Amino acid sequence: MYRFAAILSGITFFISSCTSDKNPKPLSIGRISEIAVIVPESGASISLIKSLNGCLTSEYPGLPQAEPQFNVSTFSNAAFSGLVPLHKNILFIELSSKEQNAALILTAQRNVFANPQLVLRLKISTKNTDGTLPDSICHTLIQYFNREERNRLIESYRKSGDKALSEMVFSKSGIRIHLPGGFSLALEKENFLWLRKETENTSTGILVYSYKISGGDLPSPNTIIQVRDSVGKKYVLGPSPNSFMITDSNYPVIQYHDQMNEYRAVITRCLWKTENDFMGGPFFSATFKKDSSDQVYCIEGFVYAPKFEKRDYIKQLEAVLYSAGSD
Repeated sequence: MYRFAAILSGITFFISSCTSDKNPKPLSIGRISEIAVIVPESGASISLIKSLNGCLTSEYPGLPQAEPQFNVSTFSNAAFSGLVPLHKNILFIELSSKEQNAALILTAQRNVFANPQLVLRLKISTKNTDGTLPDSICHTLIQYFNREERNRLIESYRKSGDKALSEMVFSKSGIRIHLPGGFSLALEKENFLWLRKETENTSTGILVYSYKISGGDLPSPNTIIQVRDSVGKKYVLGPSPNSFMITDSNYPVIQYHDQMNEYRAVITRCLWKTENDFMGGPFFSATFKKDSSDQVYCIEGFVYAPKFEKRDYIKQLEAVLYSAGSD
């Protein structure tokens, strides 16, 4: 068991994890990005439920059409039976009329009713809250559920993914990632790999490449896009003559820093398009250094799925990228 507690802006977080081989749990159910929210039969204000639902279904970043962060199903406490407790992601809303040191107390447990599973409990004091969800707790809920789903995917890739292809990527690039099945090598050039998974209606790609840049820092946001576009023009060619992949300048580029195991990375989200053709879709990339040398590494996942929603494709690729550097 491990526990973690912190207080931020009147919000208390208490995180615990318990698993026991003596009491094996049934397998959890539910697709990626699904959350079961359990609310009291009475006392939960309409504004609170709307605020919570608005948080969890807020727009997922970097997609061509609006898609929610999660698909939410709401149940009352009385309906928490049957298959509902087996959901992979569960959020309980608990109301208290007593004064608390913090208006909101968030606790978390793993594998309570099923395995794998994350159960969050948000205890709200009706005495010292206005019935709306603060941005900080909204961000925390989204972060915990997204991170948990990503780690589940990484673990599944580690156990049942394409180990041979992962080893090939490591031997060619020096970067170890865990890959799901179905990918194959589409193109190999010096300091460049393109892995591809094709179906009748979709195409999913992973690029792994490296380049040198002077100075000890990570490349600037503009440099990351410039290098990406030069790599796309050179190697990621489209179906029409003189067609190639570039970043779609009609959409904002989202960039921020994040930690990927031991690597501090610049994360980039945006849309790509095919110059001189009509293909396009979302991409997600991580740019990082392994050490203090001038060598910069980039791993990118991109999706072409014109007939389908793209959030879950990108989340699956995010898990590949975030597996970089893990054992």
